[in-house]
Amino acid sequence: MKLTKVQIKEIITESGVSKRTGDAWETTSIVVETQDGRWTDSAIIKLQKKVVDAMKASGMGLRKGDVIDIDFGMEARSFTDKDGKTRYTNELYAWNIEPATF
Repeated sequence: MKLTKVQIKEIITESGVSKRTGDAWETTSIVVETQDGRWTDSAIIKLQKKVVDAMKASGMGLRKGDVIDIDFGMEARSFTDKDGKTRYTNELYAWNIEPATF
């Protein structure tokens, strides 16, 4: 799937240590917004580590306000809530980000 000419509204970086393995981890997500003239739509897209590493290696940084094109995939996940009920959520994962062309 592809989103074109979306604007970065926020960049979220989280890090910590795995309780299970003790390994350090870090994730980066971006909040993007697109407007079609009638609606403003937002999405949170997780960046795969290889995307972040490739961007750093090429010198492409992400800044709030940048307008970009994103190729991404979607994955559904299930979890059990505190009441024992199965719930579902979708996660969007970017596998390619480029500056938007106009």
